[in-house]
Amino acid sequence: MEQTLVAVMAVDVVGYSRMMGADATGTIASLGRIRQEVFAPVVAGYRGRIVKNMGDGWIVTFASATEAATCAMRLQDKMVLERDIQIRIGVHLGDVTVMDEDVFGDGVNVAARLEAAINPGGLSLSDAVYGVLDGTLQPAFDDAGTIDLKNITRPVRIWTRGGAIGGAALNQRQRSGFPHLAIVPAACHPESDDARDLADGLTHDLESFLGGTRGLMATIQAQPDGASYALHARLRIKGDRMRLDVHLKDRKEQRLWRGKYDGRMDDAFDWQDRTSADIADRIYALIIERELGRVNALAPQDRTWRDWVLRATSSSFADRASLARAVEDLRHAIALSPTSSLPYEVFLALSATAGSQGFTDLLADIQPEMPQAFEKAEELGGAASSSRVIRAYGAYVRDGDVAKARADIATFMRDMPFDPNALICAGFIYQFTGQPTQGLACFDRFLSFARFNNLAVAAISGKGSCLIQLGRFEEGLDFSEQAIAAVPGYTAAHRWRIAALAQLGRDAEARAALEEHRAILPDATIASVRSGSRYVDTPGTEYYFEGLRRAGMPES
Repeated sequence: MEQTLVAVMAVDVVGYSRMMGADATGTIASLGRIRQEVFAPVVAGYRGRIVKNMGDGWIVTFASATEAATCAMRLQDKMVLERDIQIRIGVHLGDVTVMDEDVFGDGVNVAARLEAAINPGGLSLSDAVYGVLDGTLQPAFDDAGTIDLKNITRPVRIWTRGGAIGGAALNQRQRSGFPHLAIVPAACHPESDDARDLADGLTHDLESFLGGTRGLMATIQAQPDGASYALHARLRIKGDRMRLDVHLKDRKEQRLWRGKYDGRMDDAFDWQDRTSADIADRIYALIIERELGRVNALAPQDRTWRDWVLRATSSSFADRASLARAVEDLRHAIALSPTSSLPYEVFLALSATAGSQGFTDLLADIQPEMPQAFEKAEELGGAASSSRVIRAYGAYVRDGDVAKARADIATFMRDMPFDPNALICAGFIYQFTGQPTQGLACFDRFLSFARFNNLAVAAISGKGSCLIQLGRFEEGLDFSEQAIAAVPGYTAAHRWRIAALAQLGRDAEARAALEEHRAILPDATIASVRSGSRYVDTPGTEYYFEGLRRAGMPES
């Protein structure tokens, strides 16, 4: 018997008895699928341990309260896509007694009462859990006050998140029609708790990495029927040794790639991180290269609007050439499908990026089309979360309304704290408006699961700029140089590199870096840089502009 402090997640299937009474076979099959495709991978992905499986719910423990809350939020968002089954979730940080692989005590009891106190589809946290969340997650919750819970001696302050979460469902809608990758839950042999947890964790990581990309819809599916591609994995363990066999097939069952990854159980977590990242990198590159090859082999008149969007969103958006190509691709997409919101939304994002990068000639070319793009994105995208995110980013770069931009961030970070579009747009708005700590949190979260997104280089540069605004010049310089190495024409990363070098007293290097920037953007001035991204005057922003001045960039 052992007493310890853990985070406890209690999950209840709403209306379980009623569903079993109406269709026991169908209910058992649906719950089995959800456990295999949703629940087990997400729990394993956040290092949770399922200690009770009660048929109509689960009790899961975590060493970290942040991982428990994040796991609960990801489960909640995924369950939005389930039509027939709803869950309620409660999460608490408290003492439990561990005995015979089971847990008892106030930590479990409070979590269970929190779950019972929320509406179907909802999530409830105790104050102890809410207090450790960062600024990208706290906006998603409402303060529900202090309440009395049945059989709990003290009142508990709770924070709630309702069930009407739009991010996951919208993300699915926006990517529908693009190549679909089915990630089949990884098999393991022999079956054991440790092997199953590792296999489920790999499945979760692969979906997280590949699901955060553009131009590809990646989902966990036990039966990959109808998918463009299927990724299969089998984990074998013998003693302390393990081997993962992975292969990718197309819809005709033709094998496109196979990989083998060896490791040892005493290095399981680090091996999992390395292996899932390597597989995701290889798979994404292969699929996108294959899909772009298909699209580029078509005559322009034979391409669909989604083909043009796929071409546009496969570029980095970080230099002038990629932006100009993407603009032309999106013009084709809009002409073919003038009632689809996505091409207009990406067009808005491109215009804002062109402005912040300082490509005034490209921005002037786009400018006449911007009013229609805003109008159509709002008309066709409406209240959809992804559309609001991009419109907010574009509107801030266009208008410079700080109060509205911050209000917009609060709205869409509440709705979609894990959506790559929300995180990248929020990160840059935070950076522009003088909130680098919040911006850094957004970029870090983006890179934690969307590192294969075509905007990853922008997140790397954004992270560098936030670190420099915080006075962490050496760290910021490193990230700026990483972005430049990935995209040599990335003007914003060049400017932050210049500023960091100047602030570090490396004046000769700063002047040389400015000459590199001038070769890309010869007419840049302090005034044009400031207006292009609508920077707010703060001490962090002053590091930026003072560094550019010291290197020799003219004022106007």
